[in-house]
Amino acid sequence: MAQTVGMVGLGLMGTAMYGNLLPAGFQVIGYDVLPEKVAALVAAGGKGAGSAAEVARGADLVISSLPHGGIVEEAMLGPGGAAEGGRPGLTVIETSTVAPELAREVARRLAEREIILLDATISGISHMVARKDCIFMVGGDRGAYERCEPIWDALARRAYYLGPNGAGAMMKLVANLVTGVNSVVVAEGLALGMKAGLDAAQMREILMDSAAASRMVDIRGQFMVERKYTPPVATIEIFMKDAELMLDAGRRLGLPLPFVETMQRVFQATKSDGHGQHEVASVFETYLRPGGVR
Repeated sequence: MAQTVGMVGLGLMGTAMYGNLLPAGFQVIGYDVLPEKVAALVAAGGKGAGSAAEVARGADLVISSLPHGGIVEEAMLGPGGAAEGGRPGLTVIETSTVAPELAREVARRLAEREIILLDATISGISHMVARKDCIFMVGGDRGAYERCEPIWDALARRAYYLGPNGAGAMMKLVANLVTGVNSVVVAEGLALGMKAGLDAAQMREILMDSAAASRMVDIRGQFMVERKYTPPVATIEIFMKDAELMLDAGRRLGLPLPFVETMQRVFQATKSDGHGQHEVASVFETYLRPGGVR
């Protein structure tokens, strides 16, 4: 299995992943559009690269973690992209949250160069990825999935194989739908209690000891109690992009998603209040302001 792992995208998730790969004995070569991110990888013991193509040339396997579909397409298929540097038989693990249709299209175009794409999305925020408290949800070639077992073991509690390309991307939308709506509900509940005079920290403690307990009560509830929204684990703007992908998937499948529509409206109000680049937990501030959510 791969000894040199290429990383395309060294943001919060990419950094958390190479933070586990290096101690597990893998060599890591990485690229990011921000030079300081590449410098941080080098300081941690990895090797820097000047493009996704250079990463693909120097790696046995490539992991991509990027903000949205347009950047994924460019990094994989554009000038200086992974397809340009990848050799036949290379496997690319695409962890970015993208539309299932895009995952299938990128996989098809990489396959023309005999490069295998797995849409291997992650359930878990960067803090959870850093401590391997996350799972992979994988679509694509089953043989490639099985050959990547050492990678799943190094990075996560477990990996699930879901079927052909697009399945991992769809499962990520499902997971983000549940966590996003849950985050908004946690904010709404805590705000209701605070307006009635209850203590936010005590409410979170009780919720975690009740039938309402969830990861979002635990993690984002703590951010809300502390009213600490930077540095973000996931930003309002990123989740708004994900919500659009969910709504688009719902339209394609003929399924209304009223809770996603509500979540999107709350996120838009929070962004309008200046929290677009803040942690998703900042929706709490939108509920606490005079008049609450408009």
